Formats: sequence, C-alpha cells, structure tokens
Amino acid sequence: MSRLPQATQLLLTASLALSSCSSSSDSSSSGTDTSLYSFRALSLGGHVGLDSQTRFAGGNLRLDLPPGMDHSSVLVAASIPDGATVWVDDTQIQSGTTRLDLTQDMWVRVESGDGNNATLYFMDVTDDLPDVDDTVIDFLTDHQVSGAAYGILKGEKLVYASSAGTAADGVDATPNTIFRVASVSKPITLRAILQLVDDGEVTLDSTVFGVGGVLEFDFGTAPYSAGIEDITIDYLLRHVSGWTNDPNDPLFQNPGFTTEELIDDVLDNRTLTTTPGDTYAYSNFGYLVLGRVIEKLSGQTYEAYVTSALLTPMGMTSTQIGGDALVDRLADEAQYYANGGSDPYANSMGRLDSAGGWTTTVGDLARFLAGVDRMQVVPDDLSTSLQSYSYLGFTNWYHTGSLPGTSAIIERIDDEYSFVALMNARGPAGAILSDDLRTMMQTIFADQAEWPNYDLLQVQ
Repeated sequence: MSRLPQATQLLLTASLALSSCSSSSDSSSSGTDTSLYSFRALSLGGHVGLDSQTRFAGGNLRLDLPPGMDHSSVLVAASIPDGATVWVDDTQIQSGTTRLDLTQDMWVRVESGDGNNATLYFMDVTDDLPDVDDTVIDFLTDHQVSGAAYGILKGEKLVYASSAGTAADGVDATPNTIFRVASVSKPITLRAILQLVDDGEVTLDSTVFGVGGVLEFDFGTAPYSAGIEDITIDYLLRHVSGWTNDPNDPLFQNPGFTTEELIDDVLDNRTLTTTPGDTYAYSNFGYLVLGRVIEKLSGQTYEAYVTSALLTPMGMTSTQIGGDALVDRLADEAQYYANGGSDPYANSMGRLDSAGGWTTTVGDLARFLAGVDRMQVVPDDLSTSLQSYSYLGFTNWYHTGSLPGTSAIIERIDDEYSFVALMNARGPAGAILSDDLRTMMQTIFADQAEWPNYDLLQVQ
C-alpha cells in the first residue's frame, strides 16, 4: 500500500462539478478567465468507470485515486472557461482523451483564452487515507492478526477499499483478497429466503417440518418431538425456533456427519429448549436447516440457487462456498491462521454452507449491503414490506462472523454509511474479535470527516 506525498486536506465543492470540458461564455469569461471548474479522473489503466473529482480549497486541489491500482495511465477531463487551456506540468489536457502518469503530485495550470493570464493549482494526488489505514494497522498489530481488507460505503458508493498486512505467507492482502466470512453468510441466506417469499414459493409463516411443512419428513424420524412441527421459516430466520446451543452448538458436533446425518441426529435426539416463537437464542443449526429449505423449494443446491437468484444479479462474482483444506484455497484467497486457537481448516465449509460457508471480497459484500439497505440508488429488488423484514428494517444493524482463522463484520451505520471488514484470523488464543472490530470501525468514522467521491463499484 503506497503513500504519495500529501498537501493540505481539501473540502469537496459540489457546485464546481460540471460535466463538460468547457463552460458557456458569459460576461465574466471574455478571454481572461482562468478558473478551473472541475478536474476529474475518468479511468485508470484498463479500468473504466472511476470518475473521481478533485476537491477544491483555495489554490490547491486533491485528487483521490483508488489504492492497489495502476495510476500511471489515468484518463482525465477538465472543465474550464471557453477559449482557455489547461495544462498538467508540461502536458496540455484534451478533455476525455489525455492520459497522465499520476503516481506523484502535479501542478495544474489554466491559461486564459487571450494568453495574458494564468492560474496555477497544486494538485495533491493520493491513494490512501492515512488515519483509516493506520487505525487498521494498529488493530492488526494489537491483536496479532496477519491481514485485513476493508471498505467504506457512502450513499451506496464504495468510496474507499483498502487492505493491510498479509493475506498468506509472503503475499500482501489487497482489497480484492477473498476471505471466509463465517456467520456473515447468514444475511445472504436470509436475503435468499426473502427472494423465495417474494416469488411466491413460500411464506414466512410456512412450517418447516411434518405434515404441510416445506421439508415434511425429509429428515429425522416421525413422529417428531414436541414443538418441532410448529417451527416456521420466520422462527428460523429470527433465531426463535426453540433450539439453543445448550449444552453445545450442534453444528460443530459430529464432524464426520454429512449435513443430512447431522439434521437427522438433531431432530431425533435433541428436544427443543423453548417454545417456538417465544425466546431468542442464536442458532447456527437453524440456518443450516434454512439452506435445506432453499434446496427443497428451488430444486437446486443451496449454492447454485443463491448464486443464480441473488449473487449474479447483484454483481457478486467473487463469492462462493469455501473449500475445507489449505490445498483448496482459491488463487486470490487468504490463508487462515490459528493464532494460538483451533485449527482453521478443521471445519467443513460445505457443511457450514448456509450458516457460515461463504467466501467473498470487500467489493462483493459492499454490493450486497447496497442491495439490502432500503436506499434505492441501488434497488433492493424486493417488495417494500420484505425490504424491512427483521433487522433489515433497522436504521443501524450489523452482523459479525467468527471461525478459527476468520473475523468478519458488515454494518449499516445509518442511511448514508455502511462498512465491511474482513480478517484472516481471530485474536490471540482464538479470542473472538467481533466487538473489537466494530469499535475499530466506529473509531475510523469518528476520525475521518472526508471521503473520496468515486464509486469503486462502478470501476470495471
């Protein structure tokens, strides 16, 4: 992660954001005007769709470019008075066609149409936010975590995505590194179930087991114990099914069992602790069952349905169920570290699937957040009533994920901001970092007043 020289922090002046390379003439632009209305980076290297506009403050400019990309060939555009010309160092800018090497700070000069006047602007070109990155680096150091990737959304735009530390031995983490996300998989499963509801395949009040249930008697042995046939889709989604993790979490018992064998065993040998619908008790097992509901209703595997119905339409092309062993690691995937805790490769990600098996990137989770936040710049593509189901209807909500070798969080802070943070370890001795991760991100938002104005979700 490189850091380019910095100048004064600058404020965005939205009124200067014109879209053409020249303004209409008026009484103030009679050939002597040397104003620079806007200066924008449109693309970099082979990546298009950037559109990062400079922030103005007095005679200085600041241009934000995304970290981790090639800044040596940036397509630029400028908005200036009729007849004027704009130069960057010794290069005259032809708006929308000139490419510049912006790996260092530059001087921008606007010359009047009559050739008698010029205004010089210093342009600070930066690809990082030091206060943000330093906070993450300090977190990794304090908690002995190898690597992280993280992203900030503002107004459904991914305005910052960066990384710190190492993704694997000798390999730096990048914003595009693929990470396991553990229980951050559950909002994906929830959204997939809501899609089936919206499509009329099931209702939230549909029962799951027994006569008339979605799964009927596909698992376990009839007759079921008391309350099982009263469990609904809604109860599983909201963790009020009646199953608890006392004395242990069934999802992590009997590691040699297949998914089907595990569900059979729980139905046959584990009675409900509370009445369905009455008491909240976080249940990984409940979300494992929801994965089988999706398979029964769709006629596809859980991963295939979620990919076709949800991930592909959202543009989440780097998201898939993870592999179990180190040898199964994808080309861009992180390596997971025990950090003094349990073996990160001891769990079957395929068995965890709908409860905690997804791997993904910061960019893909940013797309997911933008598609479930009820702010319609990016459509949520659900009926209005379903867009506010459960925690999706809250102004502020978050979901964390934790497994050996994995710490993850997504959060909708308010109607403007959301964030993603992914790491390839728990804390020392396997300490769960969920609360600390959230505190770290809250510190970042408290300290950082200004964000870039590009949208990395539009960069291709």
